[in-house]
Amino acid sequence: MQGVTLNIRMLTIGKLITKIITMKKVGFYCGLILLLTIGGCGKKESKSFQGAWQMVQMQRIDGGKITNYFSDSYTVNQIKMWSEGHFIFVGKYRVDTITS
Repeated sequence: MQGVTLNIRMLTIGKLITKIITMKKVGFYCGLILLLTIGGCGKKESKSFQGAWQMVQMQRIDGGKITNYFSDSYTVNQIKMWSEGHFIFVGKYRVDTITS
């Protein structure tokens, strides 16, 4: 009978150790989530863009000759915005494919 009792106690200790390890992992992850949440809630200086322009026309200069980069079949609507170290171009190019 002592062998059976010993096996039951060893299984109980094994389950207890497994539960302790699981609880430590859960506590660690909860603490990490809490720390990251608090760290992300600080006030940050909001930076807006410094400037923007809308492209009216794009030209190419080749050997003193100025030509329009886009033909008349293109409708171009493009905006460039920039801030301290970044810029972005956003636009739409439409091509008229109907021939006359």
